[in-house]
Amino acid sequence: MKSEIEFINHASVLISQGDVHLLSDPWYAGAAFHDGWRLLVEHEDDVVAALLKRVTHIWVSHEHPDHFSVLFFKRFGEQIRIQGIKILFQNTRDRRVAKFFEAQGFDLTELPFNTPVQLSDDYAVTCIKDGFIDSGLFIETAGEKILNLNDCEVNTQQRADEIKRLTGDVEVLLTQFSYAAWKGGAANRSWRLEAAEEKLDAVALQTKTFAPRVVIPFASYVYFSNAMNGCLNDGANHPKEVLERFKDAPFETVVMAPFDRFSGAWSAADQENAVNFWQAQFEDAATREPATYDSVPWDELAQDYVSYVGRVRTTNNTWIMGFFRRFKPFRAFAPIAVKLLDYDKTVLVDFENATLVETDKPADLEMQSASLQFLFKNGFGFDTLMVNGCFEERSTGGFVRATKTFGVDNLNNIGLKVAFSTMFNVHLIKMILTRLYRVARKLEE
Repeated sequence: MKSEIEFINHASVLISQGDVHLLSDPWYAGAAFHDGWRLLVEHEDDVVAALLKRVTHIWVSHEHPDHFSVLFFKRFGEQIRIQGIKILFQNTRDRRVAKFFEAQGFDLTELPFNTPVQLSDDYAVTCIKDGFIDSGLFIETAGEKILNLNDCEVNTQQRADEIKRLTGDVEVLLTQFSYAAWKGGAANRSWRLEAAEEKLDAVALQTKTFAPRVVIPFASYVYFSNAMNGCLNDGANHPKEVLERFKDAPFETVVMAPFDRFSGAWSAADQENAVNFWQAQFEDAATREPATYDSVPWDELAQDYVSYVGRVRTTNNTWIMGFFRRFKPFRAFAPIAVKLLDYDKTVLVDFENATLVETDKPADLEMQSASLQFLFKNGFGFDTLMVNGCFEERSTGGFVRATKTFGVDNLNNIGLKVAFSTMFNVHLIKMILTRLYRVARKLEE
C-alpha cells in the first residue's frame, strides 16, 4: 500500500498519503453517553498533542459522543486552530455540529453526500449518508480505495449494493464488530449473543460485497461502564471472536492496538500482540468501579418535566400527536409509566399533562431519576438512553411503547417534526416502523 493506516483508539484512525494526514472521530478520554460508556484505554493529553502535530484534517462521522467528543475539541481547540487543521463534517439540515465548529473558529468543510471532495491531487473523500445521523467515508488515495463504515448499519444486501455503486471493490474496509446499544435487560443475554453474531454477519455481508483485501475491525473498543448497564457487556464481541469467525475468509483480518501502523504487511506477531492487548483491556474493564448516578431533587425533576412537555408541544403538531395517541394499533405518544429506582415510585410521562405525577399504573421502564432528567433536558436524551442502556423494561412491550413516545424528541433533534408533511414521508415512516418491529420481535423471543 502507498497509504498508511495508523490505529489510534476506538473509531479513530489516521490515514496518511502524501501531504494529507486524515484523522477520524477523535475520542480519547472521558465518559460518553451520560456516564454509560468508557474507552477500554484512554490517552494522556501529551500523547494526543503529539499526535495532532502530524494531522492535517479531522473527519467526524456523526454527532454521537464516541465520535464527536466536545471534550477533545475544547481541550485541543487552540492547537487545532494554530496548526490550521481542517475539520470535515457531513452537510446536515440543522447544522448543529457545524455551528459548534464555526463557533470554535475552526476551518470547516461541510461534505456533500456521494460527491468526491479533493483534499489533494491524490487524496479524495466521499461522504456517505447512513440512517438518521451517521455517515461513512470512502477514501481514494493514489489508486487505493479505503472504506470507513464505523457505525453505519450496512446489514442488508440492498444497502450494501447502494454503497457499492459509489465505491466499487475496496482494498481496505474498516467496520464495527460488536453491538453498541441496549439489547435487552439483565435476563436477556440471549438477545445480546444474537446481536453479537448478527454484527459479524453484517461484516460477512460487507466483505462479500466490497471484496476487501484487508478488514480492520474497530469502533467497538469500549465497555458499558455504569452500575445500571454492566450486564450489557456479557455478550459483546472481542477481537478473538472476529478472528475465529473469519479465519478461513479470503481477506486478511488486521487487529490493531493503539498507534499500530499498517501499510500492507501484518505479521503473526503483530496480530498476537494486538489481540492480547485488547483481551487484557476487556478483562481489566470487568474489574473497574462502575459509575453511579446521584439522585435528582424532586422539585428539580418536576420543573424539568414541565420544560420537556412544553418543548415537545411547541415543536410538534399536537393535533396529529393526539390522533396517533388514540390510533390503534400503532398508538404513538401515549402516556409512559417510569419507575424511579432511587425514589421507589412510579411517575407518568404524559404530553397532555404538564405536571409530573405519581401513578399506580404498572411501569413500562425503570431507571434512576438522573436518567429521566437527562431525557427531559436534552433533545438527544432518549437516544442516549437507548445507547447507554441504563434502564430496564418493566412490562412486556414497555420499551416499544416508550420508543413511540420518547422518540419524538429524537426526530426533533435531527430537524424533523410531527407535522402533516412528516405523515407523507414514506421513507421515514418505513424506517421507524422497521426498527420498532425488529426490537419488538427480539423482546418477544
